[in-house]
Amino acid sequence: MKKITFTFIFMVAVLLMSLSALAQKASVSGLVVDEKGVPIPMVSFAVKGTTIGTFSDLDGKYSIANLDAGRHIIVAYMMGYKKEEITIDLKAGQ
Repeated sequence: MKKITFTFIFMVAVLLMSLSALAQKASVSGLVVDEKGVPIPMVSFAVKGTTIGTFSDLDGKYSIANLDAGRHIIVAYMMGYKKEEITIDLKAGQ
């Protein structure tokens, strides 16, 4: 009985450690609209100083995943619009 219990507890501990390792990454998402509230597709988003980036979809929605926790500068750009830099602080699991 002790061996089975120990094995079960060990397996649960390994599972919890695996989940906490996955939770060390964070993501950011949002919606891009113009001054009238109309969604803007194909806006470029990049995490400054990295090669991580994405574009907004046809509904103006975007998502950047697998970011390390901490401070990041997100650069949003589309031709014809002013480039913007947004500083965000992410906590693990956000």
